Amino acid sequence: MTLRRIVWMVCAVISCAHLTLAWAYDVAAVENVSSLREEFSVDGRQREVLYLYPTVASGSKPPPAIVLLHYLNGTPAPMADLTGVARLVRDYGVWVVLPQALSGKWNASSTYVKYVNDVRYLDEVIAHAKARGVDARRIYMGGYSGGAFMTALYACRRPQLIAAGLMVGGSLYHLDADLCDPTLGTPMLMINGTDDPLTAYGGNLLLQSVQDTAAFWARSNGCGGFSGTELPDIIDDGTRVHLRAYPNCTQGQAVELYTVSGGGHTWPGAVDFSPSLGVTSHDINATSLMWAFFQRFSRQP
Repeated sequence: MTLRRIVWMVCAVISCAHLTLAWAYDVAAVENVSSLREEFSVDGRQREVLYLYPTVASGSKPPPAIVLLHYLNGTPAPMADLTGVARLVRDYGVWVVLPQALSGKWNASSTYVKYVNDVRYLDEVIAHAKARGVDARRIYMGGYSGGAFMTALYACRRPQLIAAGLMVGGSLYHLDADLCDPTLGTPMLMINGTDDPLTAYGGNLLLQSVQDTAAFWARSNGCGGFSGTELPDIIDDGTRVHLRAYPNCTQGQAVELYTVSGGGHTWPGAVDFSPSLGVTSHDINATSLMWAFFQRFSRQP
């Protein structure tokens, strides 16, 4: 394990944003993956974004893109390293677009947009990605923790701009669920731990339960009932994974919820960098599930 990785893991535990910023664009090297940083102004504020893209393009068609949103106090490079998303760039030719929240915190609720409008910022992120040649029909958005909540808000506000979404360690605020009435359903993959200390699986005064959030996305996608499957217990890490799939949707099997029994506020398959966030399951890999799910969907621009 490198010194850089050790320091980043310590930093994640103590939320030392001033240290993570020092490596904000130093992504761990992966063969045939290049990176570039772009800055632009949104509402009078300088905003920035990191792109990971194939050094050598894999084909003549415009590539798909994943807009991947970091956790609270995160920055793009640690999010890329945590999820191992660069391997999707290497293996499938996808572009990964990693925006940066101001001060590391997404403005992820309808009640906060008057302060910093991150929906408008992500509009610009997607517009800039399109200008670089990604396939407008295959732009996806996913997030972890605060990034998951931001993904949910964006799917409510701009469903026409993303073909599918991923929420890891997130749910819906009650108020946002009441205000969210998208004109289009957004296929949604959710991954949540039952022992998450930050996003209560059963909900609370602010948040819908995880299962109610999945049911919300199922309704917006025109889904019928669901089926349940217990996944194999591959690794003895104290977790078990159950899949709730909604197979009868207007866009196919457009909503899936992976419940990690015994799992915490973590990204399954990743390094367990913060014990205070609970157990990380290695029975599934959230990055692999994300790409397998996204590939099934496209959106007419």
